[in-house]
Amino acid sequence: IYVWVPLFAMLVSYLLSILIYGLGARDAFLSEGKKVDFKPIRRFGGYVWLTNLATFGLAGQVDVLLIAVLLSDNVQVSFYNVSLLLLSKLYSLLTGWGTVLLPAAAEARARNGSGGLSRSFNLYMKLNLFALLPALIFVAAWSGPLITTFFGPSFAPAAPLLLIASLFTFLSALFGANICQPLLYVANRQKFLLVLRIGAGILNILLDIILIPRLGAAGAVLTGRPAPGPRGCLRRDGRRAPGHPADPGRIPRP
Repeated sequence: IYVWVPLFAMLVSYLLSILIYGLGARDAFLSEGKKVDFKPIRRFGGYVWLTNLATFGLAGQVDVLLIAVLLSDNVQVSFYNVSLLLLSKLYSLLTGWGTVLLPAAAEARARNGSGGLSRSFNLYMKLNLFALLPALIFVAAWSGPLITTFFGPSFAPAAPLLLIASLFTFLSALFGANICQPLLYVANRQKFLLVLRIGAGILNILLDIILIPRLGAAGAVLTGRPAPGPRGCLRRDGRRAPGHPADPGRIPRP
């Protein structure tokens, strides 16, 4: 029954978000003489929902399940969770500014086209590296003391997992993986992002099945490959967005 508690909380939070957004946009929806076309909104929202669902089902959640299924030593689930818990909290703290990336990049593209999107990418990439890299180097260098300080000596075997996870997160930051998703949304590549997430999730499961029996929980951590950065992601789809003379799938330097 406890499994349904966080799911119910997420459902309530989404419903409240819909209500708040609806109230905030009621003037635009109810204004006389202006008909709102909901088809692009439904299409965009559908792709976002499916992408988040694929991320939830094919990312960290399935790693825990496969560790429990493929290993007789269920203690490794605890080591895996502890290592990623510490890193994820730090990551969320240092990348909280990312919540403004989507609206800021959308405004920049609306005003200046692909040149504005390029400047947004360059700005947020520098901010991303400045915020993450020093902290990740520290975590990698002091993974052992950090684990024992926060969780006690009994969780010391989680230190190598934290080291591996921090190194992969370091590589991911160099590729700009955490700013890839908002920029793909702004570049009108929602379908491509969904396909990318599903493909990466399936590959993650296959690598888990291969590596976890051989390496234990470290195999699940090793499947956290750095995702392609925004520049690489956007260049893979060369289609032009309707109404835009510039190709939004390519981010030129301003």
